[in-house]
Amino acid sequence: MLFRSGGVTKINAHPHLSNSGKIAIVHNGIIENYVKLRENLQKKGFKFVSQTDSEIIANLIEDNYKGDLKDAVFSTIKKLEGYYAIVVTCKDEPDKMIGARLYSPLVIGVGDNENFLASDVPAFLKYTNRVVYLDDSEVCILTKKDVKVYNKDRKIVDKKENLIDWKDRKSTRLNSS
Repeated sequence: MLFRSGGVTKINAHPHLSNSGKIAIVHNGIIENYVKLRENLQKKGFKFVSQTDSEIIANLIEDNYKGDLKDAVFSTIKKLEGYYAIVVTCKDEPDKMIGARLYSPLVIGVGDNENFLASDVPAFLKYTNRVVYLDDSEVCILTKKDVKVYNKDRKIVDKKENLIDWKDRKSTRLNSS
């Protein structure tokens, strides 16, 4: 039996790898059409080791990968039904991290010669107080020195960088200036 999130086991833990091990993902959310996607991938020869819908995303990205991770992620998220926040890396593009979200939180931490992706700001406040909030259906590409955000039509979106007031580390109030 396949469960959306699977039981709490080592094999169901993140990150999830594609069959070749080339694509790694972490995922928060529920993919409603995971059964259909899994069956289609199995017909193409993909094997699954976990009981999660997350592993399906990794293999779907691998199936769509033709040398451009951004294109593979965009092609994949068009096929996903449900809600998600995903972070994707690829062995062929090691200096790049891609994030995408729909109805699940995903925020970018903007640092000096480093950038971060997390589901909430406190995850990286130790390293930076500069954040960019992704909106639904947006995809971001992060390198050490660059952050680009795209809308669902693959057009670059100009996002506002926000400063978190972290003088009082017990508070994560947004600096409105």
